Amino acid sequence: MLLRRRGILQEIANRKSGALALILSIDTTKAGSASDTFIMPTVASGYDAVIKWGDGTSTNVTGTPGNITKVYGVAGTYQITISGIFPYPYFNNRGDRLKLVGIDNLGNPGFLNDLQSAFNGCANNDYLNDENDEVLAALTDGGGMFEGNSLTSLPSVMTLAVLTDGGGMFQENSLTALPDGMTLAILTNGYRMFYGNSLTTLPAGMTLDVLTNGGDMFRYNSLTTLPDGMILAALIGGYAMFYDNSLTDLPTGMVLAALTDGRYMFYGNTINTTRYSQLFVDMEANNPHDNVPFHGGYSKYNSAGEIARNKLIARGWTINDGGLEI
Repeated sequence: MLLRRRGILQEIANRKSGALALILSIDTTKAGSASDTFIMPTVASGYDAVIKWGDGTSTNVTGTPGNITKVYGVAGTYQITISGIFPYPYFNNRGDRLKLVGIDNLGNPGFLNDLQSAFNGCANNDYLNDENDEVLAALTDGGGMFEGNSLTSLPSVMTLAVLTDGGGMFQENSLTALPDGMTLAILTNGYRMFYGNSLTTLPAGMTLDVLTNGGDMFRYNSLTTLPDGMILAALIGGYAMFYDNSLTDLPTGMVLAALTDGRYMFYGNTINTTRYSQLFVDMEANNPHDNVPFHGGYSKYNSAGEIARNKLIARGWTINDGGLEI
């Protein structure tokens, strides 16, 4: 950890073309290429950077470099510093993805605002640090960016304020909480964004006002409540959105007026009878769509809910839940 801190402090001031350095920690002995080798993946063009490999050597990278192979004199752990314009580290669940063991500083070495699958599959990467939020503040497409990593937390400055596509971004990590400022105000695609983590709560400001695709978004977490303002007014696809959580209540005002696919939406949850019944009343009154599949988990409904539920079924809805409370 001391080496990491020193490296970060040393490189904070190391700018080229106005870009803050990207600092990665690797272990060449992990699975992938030879045990003394690391292959840095890149994609496309526009590179103009210096890679310091952490052993006193460096490589100038320009144009369209393709994958960059480094053979070390001694196998082991190294801290790599990249300064300049380095638009896209692109592991994409291939190559030496398992040799990445940490992101000491995400920096901004000329990153694009589209970083799909950049660190996808880096299963040994268990931490992400970011000193200035330049990349994350401008990121619009993070699809699969950290999918299949081992992150337990995210930088406190991470807000993802302009992110519109977060499909699979943090899928199958080990997150237990999200930064307070992460509201995802203009996110439209949240498909599998937090699938397979250990979240118990969400930031109070996460209302997801313009989310249209929430399929599998929070599937396989441990949520017990949702933010008060999360009414999901624009949600169209809610397939398995809260599958296998522990919700017992829903925010007042959640009427799901735009929903067309609610298959397995609350599977594994048990919404209290009064709130679940009100949801049927509200959906029947506000959702104009016919033939909508909907799953309410183990939740039961009362007589008022039964009337509204039957009206929805008459409109072609297919509904699964815990049945009438007796």
